[in-house]
Amino acid sequence: MKSRLITRSILFSIVVLFALYKPAPLAAQCAMCKQGVESATQDPANKTGRGLNSGIMYLLAAPYLVAGGAAYLWYRNRKRQKRMFAQGNVQFGERLG
Repeated sequence: MKSRLITRSILFSIVVLFALYKPAPLAAQCAMCKQGVESATQDPANKTGRGLNSGIMYLLAAPYLVAGGAAYLWYRNRKRQKRMFAQGNVQFGERLG
């Protein structure tokens, strides 16, 4: 039980550190990207704007895929736990290792 608490606190600390870490040079690129896309969209032969928009869509989809995967794993494990409870192999709410 104590090791589980330590693991959770370490994981929480890592998540907080990543959430608070904001490098300044990356924030400065937003205006440059916007200017580049605006100038690229004026020329129909230039496909830079379309490519950048596709890249943004890929980056936007990544968190949803991670959240969906986590939800699926939770659902699958919960379903397995209920099935084992119905068979009498485990108490409901008990961790399956």
